[in-house]
Amino acid sequence: MNTKKHFKVTRLKFIGVKFMIKKNRLIVILCCVSLGILGGCGEDSEEKAVSQALEQKNNAEENAQNLKYFNTADTLEKQGHFEAAIESLDQITKHFEDYSLVKKRKKELENEILFRDAHESLENMEYEKAIELYNDISKSFSRYDEVKQALKTVTASYEVSQSKTVGYLELKKNNKKFKGEMLFFEGTIVNIQQKGNKTFMVIATKYVRDGYYIGDDILVYYDGVIDSLENDYINVHGIMQGNYDIAFKKVTKFLGESITFEYSGDTFINHAPVIEAKYINYYN
Repeated sequence: MNTKKHFKVTRLKFIGVKFMIKKNRLIVILCCVSLGILGGCGEDSEEKAVSQALEQKNNAEENAQNLKYFNTADTLEKQGHFEAAIESLDQITKHFEDYSLVKKRKKELENEILFRDAHESLENMEYEKAIELYNDISKSFSRYDEVKQALKTVTASYEVSQSKTVGYLELKKNNKKFKGEMLFFEGTIVNIQQKGNKTFMVIATKYVRDGYYIGDDILVYYDGVIDSLENDYINVHGIMQGNYDIAFKKVTKFLGESITFEYSGDTFINHAPVIEAKYINYYN
């Protein structure tokens, strides 16, 4: 009995020692692994720090270069070199501290180029091209009020340049053919009436001599007031509305009432052309 107990105790001790050895080996292994991991983490942290420092350095250099491009664009713009300024802005990266400002400045410069080219086209009497360029300018342009005024000027110049001069007899015979077209007339005022901000005139267009006109009357209505009197010389660019027999209702509607007026003795008034004036030059 004692021998067996001794054997069992001895065996149990052996097993316990063996277990302890395995346990200690496991602890040693885990410690080694842990130390390896910690060592690796240290290396990773160092690499990360180096990488961050390098990135900061690159960002600082990039920001400095972006600022240089931005300031260069500003200088070029002041010198009127708009295309070169845009090229400088195009070099700026999206990491610039206020990239939205870069885009706004670029758009402003593009509008400046259109405005400049449109003005040159106007001076060269290339009216259609000028109108197209002015219309391409965005409303965000800082000088858009100037654009609107210039567009009115060039549109008027274009329409005047397109005005036709048609003989009075031709208009009487074929008034429907020319309806809606811009026509040009000159002569002297036979009768003028103004209602509020609206003007109605009878103009003699048949030249006699020494700046004197009589006959071949046209009827003109104009949305505006002019500082002219009867017998003053005047020229008109306007839209043909037909003869008075056809267009008298337009005249009545325009003035808001029926009117009576004087005209040259040799004019058959029902066949007189009716013109909606767009542009008037008068001399008194």
